[in-house]
Amino acid sequence: MEQRPERNKKPWYKKWWVWLIILFVIGGIGNINKASTPDSSAPVTSGSNSKEAAAPNAEAPISKRKETPTPTVTVDPAEFQANVDIMTGGTFVKSAQLQNNQGHIKFYKSFQEYKQAHPTSKVTEEMYKDYFSTGDKIAKLLIGENARLLRKFPILTSSSMTIPYDGKVYTIDLKRTELNQYIGFPIESLQVEDGSWTSQFGDVYVYDKDKRQAFMDTFVTIQ
Repeated sequence: MEQRPERNKKPWYKKWWVWLIILFVIGGIGNINKASTPDSSAPVTSGSNSKEAAAPNAEAPISKRKETPTPTVTVDPAEFQANVDIMTGGTFVKSAQLQNNQGHIKFYKSFQEYKQAHPTSKVTEEMYKDYFSTGDKIAKLLIGENARLLRKFPILTSSSMTIPYDGKVYTIDLKRTELNQYIGFPIESLQVEDGSWTSQFGDVYVYDKDKRQAFMDTFVTIQ
């Protein structure tokens, strides 16, 4: 019996179905890699949103801190009034007011006006006249007492006083800056205890006749 010659078998890698399987495998791996790689055009995930949402807050300008306003320091009205009451001629003061750290003192226009406000007072008209008409009392009062208040209250910016008497009105508006410039040193630096108030101001501008008159000419108006 005649035997048929055996056909030459093709190697396995030359078979068509082997390459078909390989192509399927490669295509499947490619699809897996593509699915696992994030798409730059795809929407950002929720994790990215949380990070990007924090960025604007980090870059946002810091709001300005609200500064606590510094409380305004003012002269105590009760203490101011107490010093007016003990001043020379304080009995005849009609009103003493404080406005924006400025003192304003007004005297009664006449003894009759004073008596109407104080009907039980034992002060007589003769006492009233003797007080204001002797020894340059009005000049000493205008200079000495306003300067004393500015020395006593360093935050007082000015002290004004109006004294009507015998048909005339004496007015002074003594500002701290102008007074300090005139005398050459801060009035608030003087002290009663060490005698500097008397020696450097009282004896010079209140009791020295010529310097008192020069002070009056500079700061006091008479109408």
